Amino acid sequence: MTLQSSTPLTTKDLPDSCDYLVVGAGATGMSFCDSLIQGLFLLYNNNNDDNNNNDDHNNSISIVLVDQHTQPGGQWNDSYDFVQLHQPSAMYGVESTPLEHQQPYKNKDREEEQQQQQQQEDAHRATRNEILIYYQNLVQKWQTNNYNNSYNNNNNYNATATATATATATAEQDSSRNNNLRVNFFFAGNSTVKFPFSSSHRHDDTYQIITTTTHTHNAKEDDGTLTTTTKDNRRTVVTRTIRVRNRFVDARYLQPDLPVTVAPKFHYNANNIHCIPVNDLVTTPLLNTNDKNNNNNNNCQQQSQKQQPYVVVIGGGKTGMDAIVYLLQQQQQQQQQQQQEQEQHLPKSNICWVVPHDPWITAREHIGNCIEFVHDASKQLEQKEQTINNNNNNNDKQQQYCLEAISVDLVQQTFLKWEQEGKIYRLFPNNKDRSYNNTSTTSGSSSRTTFTTEELPTKFNDATLSKEELQLIRSLPPSHIIRGRGRVQIHDTTGDLIMQDETRIPLPFSHHDDNRNNSNAATATTATATATATAIVDRTIYVHCSAGAFNYTNLSGTVPTKIFDNRTITIQDVYGTPGFCFAGSIIGKLESLHYYYNNSNSNNDNDNDSRHKFTDDEMNRMCRAPLPPPPPPPPPPENKNDVLGPSGGSVAALTPDHSWIQRLLNLKQWLQIPELRDWLVQHRLFNLNHYDTAKDVEYMVNETYQILLKYGLVIDNRC
Repeated sequence: MTLQSSTPLTTKDLPDSCDYLVVGAGATGMSFCDSLIQGLFLLYNNNNDDNNNNDDHNNSISIVLVDQHTQPGGQWNDSYDFVQLHQPSAMYGVESTPLEHQQPYKNKDREEEQQQQQQQEDAHRATRNEILIYYQNLVQKWQTNNYNNSYNNNNNYNATATATATATATAEQDSSRNNNLRVNFFFAGNSTVKFPFSSSHRHDDTYQIITTTTHTHNAKEDDGTLTTTTKDNRRTVVTRTIRVRNRFVDARYLQPDLPVTVAPKFHYNANNIHCIPVNDLVTTPLLNTNDKNNNNNNNCQQQSQKQQPYVVVIGGGKTGMDAIVYLLQQQQQQQQQQQQEQEQHLPKSNICWVVPHDPWITAREHIGNCIEFVHDASKQLEQKEQTINNNNNNNDKQQQYCLEAISVDLVQQTFLKWEQEGKIYRLFPNNKDRSYNNTSTTSGSSSRTTFTTEELPTKFNDATLSKEELQLIRSLPPSHIIRGRGRVQIHDTTGDLIMQDETRIPLPFSHHDDNRNNSNAATATTATATATATAIVDRTIYVHCSAGAFNYTNLSGTVPTKIFDNRTITIQDVYGTPGFCFAGSIIGKLESLHYYYNNSNSNNDNDNDSRHKFTDDEMNRMCRAPLPPPPPPPPPPENKNDVLGPSGGSVAALTPDHSWIQRLLNLKQWLQIPELRDWLVQHRLFNLNHYDTAKDVEYMVNETYQILLKYGLVIDNRC
């Protein structure tokens, strides 16, 4: 699908100065801009008397949004074509504008029709293209000053474009009502920002925007400059200096690792092994084998091209799940089409999935959230304490229990509780059918590894599946899901997978196994087995899904950064998933309050000393975020090829520094601020907006806080 590009801008269209220079037009950058604009509209239009004497500059702001991609959307520009949101569209995007499909009711009096439509909206999961178009439409609206900042009866923002107001009428209205806010918005694609990478840059106010344009024909600029090109594309690089009056906003901090930008977390011989990023899965023919190695053996090529490939997906997170579901859905669809050639589809027996660590999987039918998870964990602590007290245990046992409270067992017990409630899945309940045949150590001794039912998943990255998708994955032969054995280090030229614990696992494809295992058969000579193994390798496509989106390799080993730091804002994980959209939104909302109270006459009020001043220090105290990941350890001397890198998402004990505890403390403080309290519950992206009132949310948060404080899981004097 071809997207309609936003209004093109060149560097000459950009202003010489702006109030906010935002770098990164992904989920956090877009939600920051949206909530900054919406928050300022609300403040300026609801406080008319305070602003009547403001000068014109204070009633207008300019925002320049810069991104390296041609269009807004961040990582969605680089994602694989078949990707969809794992969660409903209602949980993603920006504050002002729904992403889910919203159609007017044909008959408002029919309650049944309304319920059906609401169910469709709740179930909608936007595709990659839908998300890119959504963000593109937002930028077009902002660039044309096409706003409607009114509220509906539920106090939710209504961002429907006001097509009836002409530019002239808008200008006349702004002139007659000086208190109205005007926003000048600019988007510069194919651009980067240059500034000194030192602590001193945070106090500078001048930046360089570098825009790279690819030309395919002669282009004459308005100033008479002629850029001559041939049939080959030529690039024009233009640098523009811009002064920032207020803040530089870095929205790239939470940039995820993607298979197209991060190398595989395993070592392989590219001359023998065909490895592709998940993006290439759509364009790679799965009905025959590509000429991947440019072999000179034409006979072997012609023979292999008549055969279907084997596909090995490596990676147990969201991307790996998407790849497996995509392959199986394609297989289902092709079977249903009943094509003339019965073997056109890729059979399940040709698909293998390597899941290094068993994950807990969020159930799409009943999506929970980290705040409610921590609340349930705290209630389990409380119940266990009551049991201990009823048994008249002594203080030593009480102290021992406090130590146990912060262990990983508490988190696992809560996951088990959620599994019973239908909020969490795992690949196979009770780890049934979890065994590996024909495994051996690198020394060659054969063994059979069986796992006990007591073992639980060890990873949680909030990957989400429906029950239908989970059943589809479970339809793979059990031997074709290699899980829980650690991450792959090396792909041997024989096609075997050598795991992190040095266990060698042969590929589970039937012809391969038959020849490798039938050592007593007369036909299974060493030469024949080697030739068969080579043929299997030549037909095998390894799909790289091992980047680990939340590993943040660009942050690895960096110095912790304040979110609000003088002339700079760095958007960080202050409230986490889904998609970090809400993190950008809450920081944008806080910045709107900071800007308003520091630039309007309301700052001169002397009768409200108790009001929050929204200084950087105050806002940083209510915006805790995880520290950057440490640098990965160097590979051990005995294995220079160990390039695994970090493995994120481990199920860890709740501690005062745990990101879920940090989010709870942030939320507790936000609920104490009048300007944020009701705004939170009415926010379309807030993961607790199913509560009726802010008071209900606050009760649950305070109850959780008090229990955690009692057991030392909260060390905080600021709440």
